[in-house]
Amino acid sequence: MRGVGLIIVLGGVVIGAGVAVVFGAFPARTDIREIDFSRSACFGQCPTYDVTFRSNGCAIYIGHRNALLIGRYTGEVDFQKLADLVETHHFWDLQSQYAMNVVDAPGMELRVVKPSKIKTVETRAESGRDVPVDFYALGKLIDGFVFTTHWFSSVPKKSTQSSGWFEMPPSKLIPGCV
Repeated sequence: MRGVGLIIVLGGVVIGAGVAVVFGAFPARTDIREIDFSRSACFGQCPTYDVTFRSNGCAIYIGHRNALLIGRYTGEVDFQKLADLVETHHFWDLQSQYAMNVVDAPGMELRVVKPSKIKTVETRAESGRDVPVDFYALGKLIDGFVFTTHWFSSVPKKSTQSSGWFEMPPSKLIPGCV
């Protein structure tokens, strides 16, 4: 009988630990309201763009040079997933600047807004020993959000048909993305 009690207790500990692991794996809801990210030029062909993600799911992208899209676009994203990545990559523990003396390296800037706090972290080196892995990884993850979002042009584009040039209306307007 004593062995059965021990098995029940051990089973409860194992189940409790499993529940703690499962629930601990998901970050708590964050109060982040906006995430702004930009990549700036280098002496080569580095893409330069700015993107803003808002807690309502709105994303605004502006491509400047050497980027996949040039111009202003809007889209929709899973903001909570992105905000969770910011939290789990220890953004709030980062310094405000890293490797700012690297002249020919592409720049990266990440600004995160909470109701009570705004923090910006920037670098002129995309990677290296002077840039924390968490910050470098956040840049790559945000690039992933940028490249997998379906972007819509917010201004009419010119297109050609056999009959000549005509104005195409914006393909979709995302509410709240102005």
